[in-house]
Amino acid sequence: MKKILLKSIAFVCVCLLANENMKAQNVAINASGAAPNASAMLDITSTTTGLLIPRMTSAQRTAIGAPATGLLVYDTTTGSFWYYNGTIWIQILNTNTGWSTTGNAGTVVATNFLGTTDAVDFAIRTNNTERMRILSGGNVGIGMVPGVKLDVTGAGSGTIDFRVNGRIQTGDAGGNGGMWLSNASDGFIGNNGGNIGFWTNGAGWNAFQIVKATGQVAVNTTTPIAGDLFSSFGNAAQPYAINGYTTGNGVAVYGYRNTGTTGTWGSIQGELITTAPNNSNGVSGLVNNTNHRGVTGQKPVGGAQWGGLFLNDLGYTGFFGAASDERFKKDITKIDDALEKLLKLKTYKYHYTEPELGGDKIFYYGFMAQDVEILFPDLVQEKDFTPSQAKSFYNGYDKNLKLKAVSTISLIPILTKALQEQQEIIESQKQELENLKTQTSDLLIRIEKLEKK
Repeated sequence: MKKILLKSIAFVCVCLLANENMKAQNVAINASGAAPNASAMLDITSTTTGLLIPRMTSAQRTAIGAPATGLLVYDTTTGSFWYYNGTIWIQILNTNTGWSTTGNAGTVVATNFLGTTDAVDFAIRTNNTERMRILSGGNVGIGMVPGVKLDVTGAGSGTIDFRVNGRIQTGDAGGNGGMWLSNASDGFIGNNGGNIGFWTNGAGWNAFQIVKATGQVAVNTTTPIAGDLFSSFGNAAQPYAINGYTTGNGVAVYGYRNTGTTGTWGSIQGELITTAPNNSNGVSGLVNNTNHRGVTGQKPVGGAQWGGLFLNDLGYTGFFGAASDERFKKDITKIDDALEKLLKLKTYKYHYTEPELGGDKIFYYGFMAQDVEILFPDLVQEKDFTPSQAKSFYNGYDKNLKLKAVSTISLIPILTKALQEQQEIIESQKQELENLKTQTSDLLIRIEKLEKK
């Protein structure tokens, strides 16, 4: 017992002497006996052991009374070092407890995140200027404090503030969703009963509609007409359903029928139904300049079709001309025996069997193409008088109205030649009559002389 007591007293003395010495100089703990680094109060050197800092739970750490500034502990709950900065405990972060500037590995989505664990907003900065903010409630703002789920403020007019090189999808599983333009009173693009719609404060969903199932487009209505790829409806305020304008070297409205094997549809077609006001036009061509054309129709020479076809009444005023410039003619020959041929033509009055050709309301006067063809074959051609197919009413488009047609205007020079030939006969007969009158007069004088003898 006495030995143990002496050893204890000796150990305490050594410790007291060491304590006095440590107060006066740096301390080195090593196996080599090397002096401590001059800049370190405690210099520990080892290649086989380490420095073991006090270990405790988070509850034990936070229960330390009046911790000194710089106090360091290892928190076994968080698995990390913590130090006290004089106000709060600060966790020393590493790649397992913080985000590295070169990236982290082995993260778990459910537990690893970038953000806050309390009801405080989260901001991201560059050049010490806030660029994005996520509110504690979840709203995200770029360039602004957000008021909705995502708020973006750009540089203003003339700049691109939001760009997506891919697809944007809005809506929930039920297809509900869309996008406001500027604000709620300006317009909305979104789902309308499964279709893509454009809603405006003035027109509602009638503004613009794309039918998802067919791709049909409707303007000023939610229901396009069956068979229409594009339906546009005018109204009292905007009576022109479709208008085209151009200031360039082109056309304001262009129609092109590329393919198709049935029907006689036009590339551009205008129709009027019976409820339209009187004097309305299916198609109008109006100009206010003497060097402009109202309507132009053109096709290659020959064939059964027309550059322009008008079924039933045709009216015009002003000059009606056929191209007749000698500079653009060739193989010119004179017409002979016109009178003789015309005298063989029969004239008729008749009704037409088809209403598209004129019907039977009045009698028509003219020739039979078959008669004309025998005498003047170049004046007769097989032509198609079948109407273009109408979309809104039946107009006889399915009838086969290919028939012989007579160029009656080409009969004018033949009639002129016949008249000239007839005039030559008349002049010759007049001369013969004058000769007979002279001879008769001479005979009467001679008779009178004989009677006086």
